[in-house]
Formats: sequence, structure tokens, C-alpha cells
Amino acid sequence: MISTIKTRLYLKSTKVYDEVWTLTEYDNGYVTISDSVYKVDSAAILYNKDSDGDLDKKISRSKLKDFVDKRIDFAIDDNIIVAAVVFDGPAEDNGNGDAAKKITYVSEDDGVIMIGDKVYEVAKTVILYKSDGKTVMKAGKSNVLGALKEALGEANENAIEISKFVVKDGVIESITLKDSEQQ
Repeated sequence: MISTIKTRLYLKSTKVYDEVWTLTEYDNGYVTISDSVYKVDSAAILYNKDSDGDLDKKISRSKLKDFVDKRIDFAIDDNIIVAAVVFDGPAEDNGNGDAAKKITYVSEDDGVIMIGDKVYEVAKTVILYKSDGKTVMKAGKSNVLGALKEALGEANENAIEISKFVVKDGVIESITLKDSEQQ
């Protein structure tokens, strides 16, 4: 069941992503968002949010091509996008502040890290990439968490800057460092 009240979207029985995601490609009813491809339901509720922060207008699925490299907030049901809001302006200008791009806490015992003010579980098969996004520095949960904990310091005093992280079903699958010299 979907209902809108003012500019808030309430969904029941549907996964809502509240991270900052970038629409990287649109191709004939399918979108690529942070390395994942999703089908966009033909009846999906799609809106554009203007630079003032107001919902501007309802848009068609094909208009998503005009929002490549822009921020997108979306909800999925059975891995199909059923609702989305795309933003005017570059993705990094829409709430993706510096704090959201730093690892500030690592728990090897619990298998979690904190990016900005959000805690994420780390996948068993997580990959840590150098800043080029291609060169693997570490792979596997214990190896990655160990390296991050070492870089962060015993008292978590050295925040680690990252350029990208990929989350699937609430679990981090990969992390790309902003500056590979941190490790």
C-alpha cells in the first residue's frame, strides 16, 4: 500500500533505501544505481525534486534518462522499483556531506563499521579497493575489518575517508578508499 502525505512517501511491505544513491544509467525501463540494475515498474510513482527541496512534478519512467548522475531515493518490491524521487543538481550536493564519507568506527567482534552516523554490517565477502576503484587491497570480512581497524587506530581516532561504498540488503559489499595512502 502506498500513500503520499505532503512530500513524504510511506510504504508498507516494501524496502526503502535511505542512503544517498546515484542514478548512473537508464536503459529502456531499467536503471543502474550504484552498480546494481533494477527494473522500473511501468506503474512506478516517480517524482522530480527541485533544487528548493520541493517535489516538482511527476515524471514518466523514460524521463529517468534526464537524471543520470543525479541523486535518487527509491523503494523496491521484489527487486523492482515501485517508487522513486530524483533530484536536480549533482548527487553530491543533495545531502551527501563529508561525514557520510568517513569510516568512524570499526568493530571486528561484531562485524560492523560506522560510516558517518550509520552502522552497517559487513559481508563475509566484502572487498576493500584502492582509490582507483579497481585494485583490491583486501578481501574477506576479517581481512578488511582488520585493515580498517588498524588504519582507524585503537581508540578510533583516525577517520578513514572513502569515496564509495556499496550496500546490498543493508550489508556492505565493497568499500573504495578516497586516498589509498591511508592504508
